[in-house]
Amino acid sequence: MEEVVKILNDAISPCPNTYHRLNHLSIANDERTMRKILHYLSFEDVRQCRLVCKKWQASVDSFLSTLTMTSPFLRDLVLEPVVDRIASFLETSREQCKCRLVCRKFNFIVKHRVDFVPCLTDRTRLAVLSMDEELRITQLRIKDLYLILPLDSNGELQCNFNRRLVQSLVFYEGVPASNKRILLVSFPKMTELSFLGSSSFVVCNGLDRFLYLKKLQLRVDGTGDSGSLLEFLGKAKFPVLEDAVLDLYFRRDIVLYFEAHHFIANHWKTLKAVTLKLCPKYEYIPPDCLSDIVMVHTISLLRQFQEVMKAFDTLELESLSIDFLPFEGTSLFYLSFALAESQQSLQRISMRKEFSQSREELLPLDTILLKNAVTLVDINIPHPYNFDCTWIEGCDQLETLCIGETSGGRYQMMFSQSNIFTVTAIPLQIQKLKTSIRLTRDQVQWIIRNLQLIEFHFFGHQSDFYCLQDVKYILCHQLKLNTLTFNCSMSCKHFLLIKEFIRSTKGIVCHDSVYGEEEFFVALGDSRAKFNISIDNSLFSRDAVR
Repeated sequence: MEEVVKILNDAISPCPNTYHRLNHLSIANDERTMRKILHYLSFEDVRQCRLVCKKWQASVDSFLSTLTMTSPFLRDLVLEPVVDRIASFLETSREQCKCRLVCRKFNFIVKHRVDFVPCLTDRTRLAVLSMDEELRITQLRIKDLYLILPLDSNGELQCNFNRRLVQSLVFYEGVPASNKRILLVSFPKMTELSFLGSSSFVVCNGLDRFLYLKKLQLRVDGTGDSGSLLEFLGKAKFPVLEDAVLDLYFRRDIVLYFEAHHFIANHWKTLKAVTLKLCPKYEYIPPDCLSDIVMVHTISLLRQFQEVMKAFDTLELESLSIDFLPFEGTSLFYLSFALAESQQSLQRISMRKEFSQSREELLPLDTILLKNAVTLVDINIPHPYNFDCTWIEGCDQLETLCIGETSGGRYQMMFSQSNIFTVTAIPLQIQKLKTSIRLTRDQVQWIIRNLQLIEFHFFGHQSDFYCLQDVKYILCHQLKLNTLTFNCSMSCKHFLLIKEFIRSTKGIVCHDSVYGEEEFFVALGDSRAKFNISIDNSLFSRDAVR
């Protein structure tokens, strides 16, 4: 209140008498003074001021149109909790941004509550660089940016928005090295850096530029020269890197294979999660070509391989996902196996290897699972090998077990030749069980009786035909089940009965149902049905279906 009185005194002090002072105070005449006063008032007081007269109403409206989020009375704004409540039901920033189209007030409130992710290109360059400083720009996506970027006196990107709020940079194809270098040094608070489909990489000198970088993604499709990639993997070091995603196209180059593992070894002190995919595009390499690749580099790289393996022994990962090369475990291609076998405190693990009966025994799956049994929470083994559940018998914290490609995939036919052994060794606390290896009816019934699952995805054995009563049995005994997906042999009659049961039962929704139409169903020579249903346990009554 003292501040308001002082402003009023300053405003009317030039006037000699009371009449002229009061006339001078009809200051809707003085916009500057009026705004100073309104700035100290609550929302209710500002609304009352608007009712005084037309001039005051115009002054208040002008004041409201220029407000920032630091204005005190905005804390009392009635719309604020309403908009927050609406935005809480919207999953993405894109959907939340649509609230800005409702009205000016919604636009004003929402734009300070969402994260903007602009795409910087030659066409959008001027618009992006001139975005308002008050907007929260947390990620910048860059592609097709060939024009020279404007620089400030420090040699950094010149823009209106707050560069310290940007936490993630994503580079796509079409950005020259000069522009990449400018952008990398211009965002000191960056925590994520991604090169997606990019064919050029930049190494910036000075570790002080990446003191906050915790996640790095490299996804290379194999086009262009790999020279800059090898240099990046060999020289780049990030002091606090915790998560590395290396999705690289292997082009018969053992140096690339080595540098990818060398990069992981160089960050052994900080890394907690690694995703390594060296063969995203499948290519057959003849054995004679493979031996030539190896022999050229054997002498010069052997000692370096040993040093990388020693570094793996000190690496303590919490999450590991590897897509092994088809010939991993042969000749010099053993670093990926060494990385997996060296870990003893993994919480999440995912391993895929090309199916090969002649080299099945080379995958050290049992050793890896047993070493990490105490800490494992999530296991994903998307390959068609046999699986023995005694390997996970001691996993007392295991919550998710996924064996096989449950979403379909190129190996679906091969799973019919694989088996799951000793189902009774599965830890009882598991909440999600997904398998594409076929289960016998006895195995399914043991799972239903002894586990309480949230998600259950299974393939029935070819000789076991299922019916409506089997589905009801599963639903009645699984009290927490939210998602049920099954692929089983059954007659067309029972397929239709199950569809009708799902349609007429409250709390159950069928997202997908197929009978004998998919290609691999026909190839297997039996009548199979696939269902994907979700259960709302607050609506579904199990007593009604017993």
